[in-house]
Amino acid sequence: THHFRRVILDEAHLIKNTSTNASKACCFIKADRRWAVTGTPISNSLQDIYGLIKFLHHEPWCEFSFWKKAIRDANSSQDKSNDDDETARKTAIDRLKQMLSPLLLRRTKDTLINGETILTLPPVDAKVISVDFTEDERIFYDALLSKSLSVFDGFVKAGTASKSWFQIFSLLQRLRQAC
Repeated sequence: THHFRRVILDEAHLIKNTSTNASKACCFIKADRRWAVTGTPISNSLQDIYGLIKFLHHEPWCEFSFWKKAIRDANSSQDKSNDDDETARKTAIDRLKQMLSPLLLRRTKDTLINGETILTLPPVDAKVISVDFTEDERIFYDALLSKSLSVFDGFVKAGTASKSWFQIFSLLQRLRQAC
């Protein structure tokens, strides 16, 4: 087997699910140094970070039993009141921040180096293009819109809209694709 001096994993958020073959394979690579590059280290939950920490072999956090006790279980809301749940969530986030601070190099478009931003983006050029549907296309789109609104209303009534952003984004994406 090969042993690498350095392994750099770009789009590292793709290994956040540690049960996938890709994540297992990346973690199995033998290397002296490991880098994980991603713009979205957390997309759904604090658990997303574990896959990256496991790849980085950052002890003792990469051991699931340690991670589970220190972060996942601290963030668990089972059989707790809302106040206990909020305290547990803050505890988990504080622990995660402390653990990540020596590991994480964060850069945003507003980051300054020598007094200048590291990235200058062009202004947003948004165009609205109106599309006239045929009668059949309008019927299809309106049915899709009605179903999407119904699903969205279900999230709102259940009080889960803020946690269901990925599903809501998927609904919007289907509407865009229909256009």
